Amino acid sequence: IDAGSVLRKMESAGNTMNMVFLDACRNNPFARSFRSTNKGLAQMDAPSGSLIVYATAPGSVAADGSGRNGIFTKNLLAYLEIPGLPVNQMLMNVRKDVRLETDGKQVPWESSSLEGNFYFMPGGKASNILSPDSSISSLEAERLKLQEEQIGIEAEKRLMNERKRLAEERRKLEIEKEKMKTAILTQGIPEGSSGGMRSSDGRYVDHGDGAITDTKTGLIWTKEDSWNETSGCMDWNASKRWLKRLSTGGYTDWRLPTVKELKGIYEKSKENITGWEGWKIDLDPIFSKEGALWYWSSETVGSCCARVFTFYYGSVSELDQNFCGLTGVRAVRRASMFKRKQPVKIEEDDEDDEMF
Repeated sequence: IDAGSVLRKMESAGNTMNMVFLDACRNNPFARSFRSTNKGLAQMDAPSGSLIVYATAPGSVAADGSGRNGIFTKNLLAYLEIPGLPVNQMLMNVRKDVRLETDGKQVPWESSSLEGNFYFMPGGKASNILSPDSSISSLEAERLKLQEEQIGIEAEKRLMNERKRLAEERRKLEIEKEKMKTAILTQGIPEGSSGGMRSSDGRYVDHGDGAITDTKTGLIWTKEDSWNETSGCMDWNASKRWLKRLSTGGYTDWRLPTVKELKGIYEKSKENITGWEGWKIDLDPIFSKEGALWYWSSETVGSCCARVFTFYYGSVSELDQNFCGLTGVRAVRRASMFKRKQPVKIEEDDEDDEMF
């Protein structure tokens, strides 16, 4: 249908007011049949005293809706019978309702050259006339609002359930990882042998060969410290030479621990009495007694000093690297999935003898 010919007929009739409502897409389905590159229906100027109303903006699609009428016509009918509502105010309300219902995808347009007010239903009070800034009072708008809220609540419920499911899966994975970690750290321990003895809380595993695995941190410690083996103190440099000779448990990569690693085996809830009368060391009983009270760390302070961890007090101090009092070293290494290395025999020299 040629909308332009309809408008011309209206104009030639000499009416003082004409209105055309086009509930159609502005996207021309026959665009390929024309040579024009313009998309959508052409813009039509309203003749004097005329009103042209489009269901949607140029180049857009008008939604059909789920009822008898399209979304534009449905909202238009909702306002036609409101008494005392001017047509221009009615169209602003319809435009707002359609935009909200379609999430902004459809916005009605109009072209107007009206010179006066028109009411589909005369009467009513001005105070009852809706303004574009006021809340939408139609039942349809209220229904849409409630529907949007319900959709939001359902989406939030699904999100919460998904988070719970992911949290549960994450917890199960952590449990499996801990089981695998423990299995890796304790592999190779013969069944029923003296090795494999665990501490009271199950954290430490005594391999029976002088090595103890901390299943919480993945570190392997020597059951005995340097004091147990040498019956005397050892300064920081002598401790490093002693570690080069150490092959406890078949490992040859023992090293000085960090302060953080030493704090990891410090447990104030358990006491292990040492050979020093009246002195106590807070260390799990799975480790050997009669050890040093101060353990050297790998951390240095300048070129003269190194940090020591005091198991008697649970504190960190800085001592001269040549200091030899109640100090010693408890060797540590990182556990791995590889088999243990065979002990390597290291020839002794005169310089190593000095540390005794």
